[in-house]
Amino acid sequence: MSFASISLPRLAGLALLASGFSSGLAAAPAAAEGRLVRDYMATVENNFGPMGAGVAEPYADAQFGSLPTDLEAQQSISLQPGSYILVGVCDTNCDDLAVSIYSSSLDFYTVYDEEEVTNQPMLFFDIDAAGTYTATVSMQDCNVDDCDYGFNILRAFD
Repeated sequence: MSFASISLPRLAGLALLASGFSSGLAAAPAAAEGRLVRDYMATVENNFGPMGAGVAEPYADAQFGSLPTDLEAQQSISLQPGSYILVGVCDTNCDDLAVSIYSSSLDFYTVYDEEEVTNQPMLFFDIDAAGTYTATVSMQDCNVDDCDYGFNILRAFD
């Protein structure tokens, strides 16, 4: 695997598209937190998709759940060679979420960095060989017992 060779202006535009919904993640009642996470994922998929920037589309169904601090969820997925974006989001009770992708040979990519705290991580990566990969979302900082999260893999158009 290698990092995507998406041009810098295009990469900046993609990050801007995804962050455009950030202001929508305002504090909400606990029952609405899961809906906010689902709405954010739908907005990201629409912004990247053919009706938006036209640069990527969902490769799999988005995964949703809730986790306490220091636990993670994983999804195994078969990927073909190409460029991908792993997008994550957690609710307003979450201050930090990490996403990563790795192959069975444990080539490891991660967007989490102790210096970079985000509740909307995004990881751009290329797959050189078809195979089964594991996408991981790790709850780094949740201010309540459990925080809602969502993540999905988008495949970039050539």
